[in-house]
This record gives sequence, structure tokens and C-alpha cells, in this order.
Amino acid sequence: MKGNYKIMEDRRDAIISYATLLAASLSYPLICFWYVGVPLAILSVVLWIYQRKHYEPNRVANVGGVLGAIMVGTVLLTVIIFAIYFGTISAENRINWQEILLDVNLFQEEG
Repeated sequence: MKGNYKIMEDRRDAIISYATLLAASLSYPLICFWYVGVPLAILSVVLWIYQRKHYEPNRVANVGGVLGAIMVGTVLLTVIIFAIYFGTISAENRINWQEILLDVNLFQEEG
């Protein structure tokens, strides 16, 4: 009975490891659809942490986890840079869409 349990644990370890690598690998081309790519990268990091806590660390899971962590870090860095950039634009330099639309008569001002 214990032999079958060991085989199932080995299979579960392999499935989690390959799922980590697959999620990380798919997150890169699917980052074009951020609502798919970012959760896949986060999933790969979560699976990597789970695999490291419950099983022996292996190379497949480590590669998937590192790729996912790089993607998550890149996305966070990009969001921070955009937030800083758009937060530093002064009010005078921002585009006033209402004036532009009034100029081309696409927006009717009330009153």
C-alpha cells in the first residue's frame, strides 16, 4: 500500500512541477492579454512556493517559478514607472479632452 502512495506522491510532484513551468511559459506570450498573462505568472509563483514547501525542490519547478517571478516583477516595475510618470505630469500639460471635442463639435456643452 505504501508503494502506491509513493508513486502517487511522485506523480503529484511531477504534475505540479510541470504545471508551474507551463503557467510561466504561457504567461510570456499571453501578456498581450494582461488579464490572462499576469494571473498565469502569479499562478506559477504560487505553485512554485507550494511545490517547494511540500516536495523536494526540482529544476523544472525552479525554472517555472523563476520565470513567473521575473514576469511578475517586470509587470510591477512597469506599473510603478507608469504611475510615477503620469503622477508627475502637471495639470497644465494634461490633455483636456472636453476642449478638443468642443473644437470638433462632437461634444455639446450644456447651457
